[in-house]
Amino acid sequence: MQYLIDWGDGTDSGWLPVGVVGASKSWSAPGTYPVKARARCDTDTDVVSKFSSTFSVTVSDSPTPITLLSPADGTPYDSCSLYSLPTFSWEADGTFNGYQIEFSETESFDTTAASDKTTSTSMVMDDTVWKRVIAAFGTNASGGMFVIPGGPLFWRVIGTRADKTGVVSYTRAIILEP
Repeated sequence: MQYLIDWGDGTDSGWLPVGVVGASKSWSAPGTYPVKARARCDTDTDVVSKFSSTFSVTVSDSPTPITLLSPADGTPYDSCSLYSLPTFSWEADGTFNGYQIEFSETESFDTTAASDKTTSTSMVMDDTVWKRVIAAFGTNASGGMFVIPGGPLFWRVIGTRADKTGVVSYTRAIILEP
């Protein structure tokens, strides 16, 4: 498979080499860009998928004081594995007394699936919090947890300053594999 990313500003990544599943982009102007991707067969390049649904990327002219580092946007995780749990990390430009990492099924964070607090700029996910995150996606009729195959789990960090004001990072998504 090969992938092409439309950056939403009239440019694209071009067809990426086989095995490369991501690319990066720096926009030169503030705005909201509708990013989407498509795939094609590397042996029969006439077989091309439709474009994916868009993912909005907002570029601001003022930098966010909290920069998310890992996991990278779109990183897949086995939702049922308790042996290889994700580690979340970020940089903070400024002084914060603490951080709260939040998880949601929606990019707008209409509802928060789970959250956890730390004073560090990284968090190794523990199995208790990971179970709460996965359980937030619901249960099936037999009481077992289910996750939509390939479904995104959005995450962000909120930093708290000494004056109790909060600063919200931008949002990233990891992909929960069934």
